[in-house]
Amino acid sequence: MTGVQTCALPIYCGGDQDLISPVTVGQHLQHIFKKSELYVIQCGEHDFAEQYADEVAIYINAFIKQF
Repeated sequence: MTGVQTCALPIYCGGDQDLISPVTVGQHLQHIFKKSELYVIQCGEHDFAEQYADEVAIYINAFIKQF
């Protein structure tokens, strides 16, 4: 197992309309980082975090509350 496979990538959000970093990238990362969580923002483009800040914040807060 390589070093990158042992690193933690706890959460990955992506927009389903993102042409720069499509959902398949997130799916690939989720496959590599076994303990990661993938959230897909419906109608989200590459700037989804700005467009859908409230929704992204919910996912991040839920992740943080695990600790």
